[in-house]
Amino acid sequence: AVGSEAYASNLGESTGLSVKYASGPILAGLGYLNIKDTTAGAPDNRANATLVYGGYDLGMAKVIAYYDAETAVTGTQRLSVLGLKAIVPVSADLTVQAGISKAKNVAGSSASDDNAVTTAVKAVYKLSKRTSVYGLGTIVSNGDGANKGISGVSISNGGTAGAIAAGVAHAF
Repeated sequence: AVGSEAYASNLGESTGLSVKYASGPILAGLGYLNIKDTTAGAPDNRANATLVYGGYDLGMAKVIAYYDAETAVTGTQRLSVLGLKAIVPVSADLTVQAGISKAKNVAGSSASDDNAVTTAVKAVYKLSKRTSVYGLGTIVSNGDGANKGISGVSISNGGTAGAIAAGVAHAF
């Protein structure tokens, strides 16, 4: 029909907008993402995410806090993540990062303990201007109603698991 759109023809279409302010020791930003028709064959669905962050360079360390809110396709439960991260330059070539975040409504249900806490520590050593090696350790602790995993590995509801990773990063 004239002026109509085929059902789910915009499957996965997304629109995003972000604003960043960085001046001197201050860092702040806001981001928004809207994804249309995230499920084929379903009614016109949308998922939204909003990220707000701010940071300050103390000289001996940078501290960054952030808040992320995401609405699921059904819009019934809202995932929210609150986090804090510190970046400490140990030397000109070595940086250590540590962070902790708490996610609420991970499973998107109304479960009373649908939360997860993630803690991570990362070290990055510069080999050259564009190449570095890194090591990362992460621990995820789920509430009784959450099943957040690490890198595609499932963790049972109420479970805790850790992972380590190491690698080489090169900027092209």
